[in-house]
Amino acid sequence: MLYLLHGPDSYSRSEEIARIKASIGDPSLVDLNTTILDGRQVTLADLLHACDALPFLAEKRLVIVEGLASRLSSPEEEKVLSSAAKGKGLLKDIVGYLSRLPETTCLILVENETVKENHPLYKETAARGKEFAKHFPLLQGADLERWISQRAKRKGAQIDSQAVKELTIYAGSNTRLLDIELEKLATYMGGKQPIRVEDVHRLVSYVREESIFRLVDALGERNGPAAIQVLHQLMEDSPEPSYALYVLSMIARQFRLLMQAKEMVEQRLPAVEIMKVLHLSHRFILDKLLLQARNFSLDRLKALYRKLQRIDVDIKTGNMETALALDLFVAEVCATKRTEGMR
Repeated sequence: MLYLLHGPDSYSRSEEIARIKASIGDPSLVDLNTTILDGRQVTLADLLHACDALPFLAEKRLVIVEGLASRLSSPEEEKVLSSAAKGKGLLKDIVGYLSRLPETTCLILVENETVKENHPLYKETAARGKEFAKHFPLLQGADLERWISQRAKRKGAQIDSQAVKELTIYAGSNTRLLDIELEKLATYMGGKQPIRVEDVHRLVSYVREESIFRLVDALGERNGPAAIQVLHQLMEDSPEPSYALYVLSMIARQFRLLMQAKEMVEQRLPAVEIMKVLHLSHRFILDKLLLQARNFSLDRLKALYRKLQRIDVDIKTGNMETALALDLFVAEVCATKRTEGMR
């Protein structure tokens, strides 16, 4: 058997691998007969050695090769190999071998990116049936909402349409994260009533909001490494553009508060008045703002806030990609001296 599992949805790919493993036989024997190869470095001899070996105490061996198709691009794709002739030769040899793959071997080719249909490895796999060349794209829109509803049902829960939409905002298109959150929601509801928007807010949003608060706090403290780490984690968990814009809006809100707090402190307004103007519910929030504001001059805060406004326009007009804009802004904020606000 030969499979090609490709596309950026790593969680769905891993589920399909688990399904294939379960179909082969006893899990303990499958694990005993499983070989995983790095396709970026594997040689033809390595592949033949793994696939031609007889299974031990089982009917089949499982060989998983990661990244082979992207390494061996087809002639129609951009040439990414340092030696095109060598690459084509290896690709031809591998495709030729796949046509005589032993019946005792189940070979799974795994790719993080989408493999084009004109790729020889795709053609060789799809020739056995479309079900053997499976694509796992990042789900979006109606497809993502349908996946959430079906996954909730599998967990013994019902979820209303508005809660589905809210979950996509907070948990993004990361199906692994969505599955975890749905498991939590399903357990909490106990199958007694549908999952509602209020339940999503209660059990999911605080996780995401906490990460955003850590991001804006790191920016206020000019802690570059921490800010970059949290930002990249947020973008990885939720790659959809709408969430990146939400993160940008929260950063803008924080710098607006810092700017206003700094300005009112310089005007010698009392803390109670500042809290009232900024609509702050607790004194410790103001104290944290004022501590962070000391890291910037008022002119610098105004300049950064104007920069955020320009970034917003550039993103919405298509002049700049959101993730790149956020990265550059974090670098700009954290690159300047921490003593600037003391001037």
